[in-house]
Amino acid sequence: AWSFEKGTDGWDALNHSTVAAQGGKLVVRASGADPYIGTRVRMSGGAMRLRIRMTADRDDIMQVFWATEDAPNFDGGRQVAFP
Repeated sequence: AWSFEKGTDGWDALNHSTVAAQGGKLVVRASGADPYIGTRVRMSGGAMRLRIRMTADRDDIMQVFWATEDAPNFDGGRQVAFP
């Protein structure tokens, strides 16, 4: 679990975005058309559950992409999108 009490816990702004830890939350600000952030997660193989609680100041979609050691590049086949 990420707490964001002492920083961004390894989350980085990768494209058209900034990240900061504020009040135990990760605050992401978009600054362009395709903002994205990322972090590395090390775990044994198998299913993983990711729970996200977020607020946004506009209607849009969010996508979560993932990669593996065997498939290290992100692609549309390994993603979930939700409003």
